[in-house]
Amino acid sequence: MNQDALSSRYDAQAGVFLILLPFFLLFVGDLQVPIGESTMTVPMGMFIVFPMLVLCMALERIVIPSSVLLLVGTLFFGLLGLLLTPEGGFLRAAAGTLPLLYAICILMVYAQFYRYITVERAAGMMLAGGIVLAVAAIILFVVAVMSPGGYYEQKLLIETPLGRSNYLAAFLIFLFALALAKQRALACLFAVAIFCTMSRGGALMFLLFIAALQMEKWRLLWLVWLGPLLLFFAATFLVSSDHQHSIVALAGPYQGEVLSIINRLLLWSFGFDLWIQHPLFGIGPNTFRTFVELNPGIENVWGAHNSIIQMLLNYGLFGTFLYVLYLREIYVRLRRAEQTAPWFRYLRVAFVVLQVFGLFEPLVGSAAFEVLLAYMLILALKQTSLPVSADTSIMAK
Repeated sequence: MNQDALSSRYDAQAGVFLILLPFFLLFVGDLQVPIGESTMTVPMGMFIVFPMLVLCMALERIVIPSSVLLLVGTLFFGLLGLLLTPEGGFLRAAAGTLPLLYAICILMVYAQFYRYITVERAAGMMLAGGIVLAVAAIILFVVAVMSPGGYYEQKLLIETPLGRSNYLAAFLIFLFALALAKQRALACLFAVAIFCTMSRGGALMFLLFIAALQMEKWRLLWLVWLGPLLLFFAATFLVSSDHQHSIVALAGPYQGEVLSIINRLLLWSFGFDLWIQHPLFGIGPNTFRTFVELNPGIENVWGAHNSIIQMLLNYGLFGTFLYVLYLREIYVRLRRAEQTAPWFRYLRVAFVVLQVFGLFEPLVGSAAFEVLLAYMLILALKQTSLPVSADTSIMAK
């Protein structure tokens, strides 16, 4: 092999590595950039994706996947909701739209560079990034338990550039599923890291994932999401804020845990009542925070801690419907990938469990989680050897 050919080969390998590097960086974390009254969260991998997107614009033919069209439609209805809500702020809403914009950019870029992606190498990069995350969580756990303070004070110390304990647990559950599929020796590391986040919700979802794997064999996976969904609606509609003090009084030594649950119920009730006033188009991305500030009795948070209410508020009924179609596409593609690679069953089950997790944790609509969903779709599409535009995409010049 002559020197020019060898140089070209190394350049090609370096290019492929650069294309796959964002899969690794996802688990390393995000950067926080202030924007007015809000904060722009930028996953580190986007600093590679953005230049690649600019490069794609110079291509003779650009592939626009159907998933991108669904997300663009979702953002369109969110913009309408913002314009129809006097309390909405442009800069705050702009920061709220970024997670879906990141997913759009990623899906666009990897639609053009589709042929350079291999499932094995992409999964390997994710596992490598996951090791960094898991080791960080374990080290932080050791620091936390050696620090003074109670459970909640110690739990606050479990934080990486990716996020805090509950949020980290969601990504570690995905990594645990991926490790079961590709490198089972790593599964123990991720399992330990899940419990080291000190996230009780994460531990519960980990156990649910184990149970869901068995239920999937019995073709009862639908119960995994339907049951919690019904419980969520029942809790939102039936629990009144009038019961707050009486419930806490009966809680005894578990008042802290019960109060945390009640705060979520109040957030859900407040968010649902707010959506009822703006059902079709919502109030615009991130505008929920503005209404929280206008109502001092509500817990001082950025989101409703529930994916359904958050999406209804951000994008209204129409936008949420399009986003649900996007989630359905991910699920269908994962199931189709199982026909050629049965290990995708682990990712499909993890996808369902993470949607359940999103019923009480702010996952859907957050930057890194939307990026993770986009990568899951890309892996499934590549595994089935389908172009990203295969079914219902369009071609644009």
